[in-house]
Amino acid sequence: MMKKALWCCGLLLLVMTAGGCGGKQLRSPLLAEDIELRDTEVNREILALMEEYEEALSQLNLPRLRALLSEEYFENAGTTHTGDDDYGYEGILQVLETLRAHIRDMRVEILVRQVEVDERRGRAVVLYEFAYTMLYEVEGEGVWDTARDVNRMDLRRTEQGWRIVGGM
Repeated sequence: MMKKALWCCGLLLLVMTAGGCGGKQLRSPLLAEDIELRDTEVNREILALMEEYEEALSQLNLPRLRALLSEEYFENAGTTHTGDDDYGYEGILQVLETLRAHIRDMRVEILVRQVEVDERRGRAVVLYEFAYTMLYEVEGEGVWDTARDVNRMDLRRTEQGWRIVGGM
């Protein structure tokens, strides 16, 4: 009887310990409060990329943004019925150059809502809210603009780490 009680206690302790190890959640200012994201190396890497993206975009730091991009980048500009507004790696670099030429000041805030990882295929999808406030120049005049929206960023694992392949 005593052996059975000890065995049950040992089994209970093992189950409780195993459950505690697998349940650790990531916390970050970039994560929505209601999201539960397991604390894994991959999820930490993806959050680090999103933090780098937020900072680099706020500063319109093109070398930092370019370092986050995959040369396989493709954007359909949210339209699937036409390819007229699609662009790839060179196109996104041109968009960023145009922004930098006209924006005087910019603030960006990102809030990650969901991270889905397919490790077997080396792909991930990040759903995030973003808000920006920017001061840009039109015909020599400063104009303020602010907006909030939701976006999907597609990532691919490369030898250099996770890179953005869509949704910038």
